[in-house]
Amino acid sequence: LNKDNLWDVTLGINNKALRFLPLLIETELEDGSFDRRWWTNHLWRFEDTLSYTLKKKPISVTLDPDVQTVDLDYRNNTTKLKNKILFNWPGLDYRPRNEMVYKWSPNIYYHKHSSGFSPGFIIDKYYGEYEKTILKANYAFKSKELFWYLSGKRQSVHHFPRTTFYFWGFNLPGVKEYGLELEKKWNKVYGRTPTHTFKTGLYSQPKYDSLRAEPLGYDSNGNLAVGYFSWGVRRGIIDFNMNYALSMGSFSTWNFNRLTFTGKIKESKKFGPVLLNLKHRLIAGKIWKDNQSVPGQEGYNIEGNSSNDLLRKNYLVDQFYGYDNLFIKYHMPGEGNIRAFVGTGVTGAEALFSSSTELSLLNTIPKTNIGLELSSFIDGGVFFNHLSKERILGNAGLGIRFNTNLFEKNFYLRIDYPLFIYEDTDSDLQFNKWIFSFQRSI
Repeated sequence: LNKDNLWDVTLGINNKALRFLPLLIETELEDGSFDRRWWTNHLWRFEDTLSYTLKKKPISVTLDPDVQTVDLDYRNNTTKLKNKILFNWPGLDYRPRNEMVYKWSPNIYYHKHSSGFSPGFIIDKYYGEYEKTILKANYAFKSKELFWYLSGKRQSVHHFPRTTFYFWGFNLPGVKEYGLELEKKWNKVYGRTPTHTFKTGLYSQPKYDSLRAEPLGYDSNGNLAVGYFSWGVRRGIIDFNMNYALSMGSFSTWNFNRLTFTGKIKESKKFGPVLLNLKHRLIAGKIWKDNQSVPGQEGYNIEGNSSNDLLRKNYLVDQFYGYDNLFIKYHMPGEGNIRAFVGTGVTGAEALFSSSTELSLLNTIPKTNIGLELSSFIDGGVFFNHLSKERILGNAGLGIRFNTNLFEKNFYLRIDYPLFIYEDTDSDLQFNKWIFSFQRSI
């Protein structure tokens, strides 16, 4: 406020790109009205100062209030970014440039023998692809516990291109964990050469609840801390990944190093209305350790069903809410991926070479939006650990998949029948074994 009882506004303008455009400046005033004026001193200027005088007290200032420019990051265009609160309806994908979005929805856990009914909520805060924070909270009436989950990502628009920082922490039923990750994507020529993805990070699991953690495959007899580095490259139908992980000294009860290589090929060809899909995955890896065994959550699982993957799904953490017969038939794709051994309690491995191949035909059921896929699969591998000689395991079978969109949300159901099972020197035909999943097999 100056001596003439007017308000002086000095606005610093920084152009972070190479487009020199005039900008509309909107100032919100104390009485709810707005002052609009143009900044026209834009030609060949990366920085400028705009000064003007107002008769009423200013509350906030916004550049480009009508979102007329091609600015990707609107957060630094205003002193007061708008907020939008929405119920998270299935399929909702609302990404305005001039608003921070908050989506909310209910969330529950239920486990009869420990926490009981645990109602809660999820809040998803995001701005485009550059900022995201997810908060979950649940209160268990029976055990009086508070379960929580906090994760997020940040990506700079103007600095460190294609670099994303991730963070997470949670106290979920069975496991507590904290972690950080830095991801960088790089092409020699963007869009024309292979995409390389580099990741490095660490995570710590300082506490376990054996009643909830052990059915998911966790070893609850210690603390775990792991650092890792991975490199992935993708070109066309080929996807290759290398991952190296090691325990972090005194912060971890277990001491090990793990090196894993994974390669995937996916190809599709259309014959009229029918789509022929071929998927193939190879994985090879080895764990070096001391005299202790490797914890279940870090070893190579024969059947898939990685502990850390199971933990991300509420219905798996709660073991299908008491329907144990469903839980022991559920297949989460992963490491060995020998799906016939789901629910058998087979011991994991410290080294492996495994392969999965799937050939399928996909068509849409007439007069519906339901995709029907018939598949055949072969899984096999060689597995090693210090307790026994190498094991040669495999299976072959048939499967059926259903895929549809409801309220713009994808729903997927996979049912597999491993008909032929090979275990070391023994082979067997079984017609009553089946597994199911809401995730694709490769």
